[in-house]
Amino acid sequence: MSALDLLFELGTEELPPRALPSLSTALTEGVALGLDAAGIPHGRVHGFATPRRLAVRSRQGSTASTSMVVTDICYRSSTRRTPTGELTVGAVTPTGAAV
Repeated sequence: MSALDLLFELGTEELPPRALPSLSTALTEGVALGLDAAGIPHGRVHGFATPRRLAVRSRQGSTASTSMVVTDICYRSSTRRTPTGELTVGAVTPTGAAV
């Protein structure tokens, strides 16, 4: 079994410098919990933060994993869904895949 690093980077608008430590900690903990909940093996998880970027790196994750189907999709705002939970036209590409 070989291992690879995982890097998750989130580009943002200008973030307040005083908020960076808590935002980085929250994202780092959230990614670690998400990897654990999904059963994805990972090494040490470390967060990074700049005013325009939050990032999390996990060293030595496993490349030998089972296939996974992603069912959670993140959207930029709640306006991408109708009150009944259906995707709006702007949230779906011409191929029918959610963006």
